[in-house]
Amino acid sequence: MADHPAGAVAFCDSSKALKGHLRPVIRAVGEHRGILQYEDAAKAMSAFEEIVDGSIVCVVAERTAAIELARFLRTPSRRPWLRSIPLLVLTRDAAARAAAARVGSIVVRDVEKLTAHILSLPSKEVIQSEVSACHFKGLLCDLSFGHFEGGKSNMEWNFSENTQRIRQGLNRQRVPWYPECSNYEEHIDTLASYFSILQPVHRCSPGVFLGMLRSGGLMSRTELEAFLSTKSTTLWAKQHVNRHALLQELCRELHADRRILYQYSEQKCIEIYENEVVDGSIRKGSHVHLKGRSGIVCTSPDEHGKVKVEWNDGKKKSEVKLSDIQKDPDAVRAAEKAARESRELASKLKSTLPMEHHARIDEVVNKVAHDMITASKQNLEGVGYHKDRALGTHRHVFSTLGVNGTFGYGSIVIVLKSQILHHPDCWISPLAATGYVGPHYWVFRHRPWSSASLAEISTDPDVKYPPLPDQPDSDSKGVEACIQSSFNLAATAQWPVLMAREVDAMCHYLCYGHREPTSMDNASKGNEFHGQGKDWKKEEVRTIGRNKRLNGGQSELEAKAWEAVVDFYETRDSHTQFECHLPGIVPLGAIDKIIIRKGLYRDHTDIKDKVDSYVLPDGRRLCDLVHMTSSPSECMTWQHDLFETKRRAVQKQLDPCRRHPVSVQVSGRVDRPVFLPSDFRKWFGEPSSFRFSFCTRCSHDIRVYFSSTAEPQRDDCDLSDKRWTSTTYMFAIGFDQNRVSYISKGITQSKHSVHVEKDPLVRCTTSKEGDLSAIGIWDRYWFEVVPGGNALVRCGRGPFGENVMMSFEDTDPIRNLQYIGVGCWREPTVYCDLQVSSGDGSVFPFCPADRIIDDDQGIQGAPCPAPSVQIDEADRSLPSCKLFWWG
Repeated sequence: MADHPAGAVAFCDSSKALKGHLRPVIRAVGEHRGILQYEDAAKAMSAFEEIVDGSIVCVVAERTAAIELARFLRTPSRRPWLRSIPLLVLTRDAAARAAAARVGSIVVRDVEKLTAHILSLPSKEVIQSEVSACHFKGLLCDLSFGHFEGGKSNMEWNFSENTQRIRQGLNRQRVPWYPECSNYEEHIDTLASYFSILQPVHRCSPGVFLGMLRSGGLMSRTELEAFLSTKSTTLWAKQHVNRHALLQELCRELHADRRILYQYSEQKCIEIYENEVVDGSIRKGSHVHLKGRSGIVCTSPDEHGKVKVEWNDGKKKSEVKLSDIQKDPDAVRAAEKAARESRELASKLKSTLPMEHHARIDEVVNKVAHDMITASKQNLEGVGYHKDRALGTHRHVFSTLGVNGTFGYGSIVIVLKSQILHHPDCWISPLAATGYVGPHYWVFRHRPWSSASLAEISTDPDVKYPPLPDQPDSDSKGVEACIQSSFNLAATAQWPVLMAREVDAMCHYLCYGHREPTSMDNASKGNEFHGQGKDWKKEEVRTIGRNKRLNGGQSELEAKAWEAVVDFYETRDSHTQFECHLPGIVPLGAIDKIIIRKGLYRDHTDIKDKVDSYVLPDGRRLCDLVHMTSSPSECMTWQHDLFETKRRAVQKQLDPCRRHPVSVQVSGRVDRPVFLPSDFRKWFGEPSSFRFSFCTRCSHDIRVYFSSTAEPQRDDCDLSDKRWTSTTYMFAIGFDQNRVSYISKGITQSKHSVHVEKDPLVRCTTSKEGDLSAIGIWDRYWFEVVPGGNALVRCGRGPFGENVMMSFEDTDPIRNLQYIGVGCWREPTVYCDLQVSSGDGSVFPFCPADRIIDDDQGIQGAPCPAPSVQIDEADRSLPSCKLFWWG
């Protein structure tokens, strides 16, 4: 079972006395992982050399074999995935713990706890999710955009409440025009199988596509603004190098020291960039001089050879001819000095890299520098509509859920992995978010129950719902309605069923004449956005839709009625589909498929070169993901067929409540937290204590925050303010080059409640001690606050409650904790498989299917604890003691 989808655990059990103790462990672990067994360390090491796919996720050995295995695994020449494998040493010698920790080994003294420890470590599924980890910005906490800027509202994102609002919006009282059908549930179940397999689909222009490959992923409007407005060449180079896929591929190819390679690349990029400033022509970003005035060119030259210049004297930008301006001599001298300094530093760094790799490294770095210069010239694109700022959607990458036919957004179609929809920074609106605000408020005509999201949630099954207004009385109420109608697939129970009911109701509402058609119902060829769908404004199109839905007696839905709903969903304007608001940075690893027009590939040299040669950070070749189409209609058909094939495969196995591991990435926070939504714990239930855990191979500076407010994540908040001592607990593991760990009340306060230095057992698990070049070892870390008169505050590693690293009793505890936050120092840090657990070690799934009473009166009951999640024989990869969800 070495090829198990969850990865394999290798047991090296040379001790005959140990074999008997390990048999029950191997049996238990074998239910959730593959098993490899070796008689001694030599045979294990020989086998490890041959394994190249990262299928081994954990190694278990007795003390003697572990010494040889540790030397082998932690050798710098090993592949990074092999060096980061957790090595569990089974020994009764307590003194071995500190020595083992210094080389990234984990000592387990009690064999009865070995199974739990192995299964607490990341599976292959979790490890691979690190590749496509999205940058987590805490976008769904503390509404502080548009109408809510400056603390004008106490609203919060609360997907668990949204689920009830969505259900009560489709209550029988609110949709009296929908007929009673005996086979309605069967119809919805079939339709739900379609929505369960849909993926986010993004459209972009060739220029944006090339920019995405240069910068390492898709970026929202706000991320692009920050990326392109960077004035510091050093920061600009660091941002570009950290995100560039070619360098990530080079690290894997050469097994090089990532830290040195990246620093060398940064300095070479700065040198080449500054030389371009000195020797190149005037372009966007150039410092220029004109008649005693100096300024910066802020646009690329137009067809008339004119550019816009932002003058340093504070006056308005003005348009000038290139021939009239000159490079600023002071800027040129500064660039020459910067290039010289970077060249000297790069030379020193290069000398530490293997000589035989120099040519290959320079080849790649020159390409990265060229991409950096090209990116500096690109103009700002992305969602910039003024309504998007009111809704906060300018902070997200936009896509539709499923087939995207709006060719006006671009000719290149990017199908993203569905896992990204479970990310904490992602939300989905039932229709285009901009339709919730004025002047037209058109969403409220297409979906008349939208105003139900502004009503109070009722727990009374016999409640008489008041009539709903036709539209909100202000844009701020429209934004509230949008937010309170939204989904997050990790947090919204039975989301495929809810989506099926939403679209089915909207289809019936239009086809049976309960509203007048609008321009959004027309996606036929030649409309404003160049669609390839149908014109549902035409009576004959709606008649066909009616004929496919109900039988002659109007009391039963046709067997193929679900197909009419799918046709309705896919062939109208894409603004009427579920709109996905993805994280602000979507990495290249999230790409699943790409559709490119054959003519574009043939005629656009840059596109052809990238498609033919580009390799994604996870090792996939771009050409293997690309499908060529000859026409817009073929592009639409291919998208439909892609999802229909997947729907057929999963229809009989639909499990709307299944969850998988999520990964989030944070970077450059320097102690500033980012918080998960306030109802994050409700996604799993409501544990009595405040508990949180994740897997990571971070080598230093893990940060976790438990707080009563999300305010500290705002950039304008002073983290040294003493008021945070009454709102926030902070856990820091591996501070100061992995030498110091502490727990504090407050964020940057110098007085720590617990402070530990140079303890190998109280730091990040790494291959070396106190060295930033050390590679991180996969481990699980947990954090807890147990409320009470005196609160117990502690953290540790492994299964919840085991291997306590730091602990203290707070006699004046922080009350009303709501938010869980994560952070880092400067380097990108990935946290995988975020979990919440109850006090007894069981996991609370949110709204188990068997506890939901779903009838015409809405939802009753409450989330109930369950010690395990039942798994059928076809899915033995997921441990029954955990609830996973994707990222």
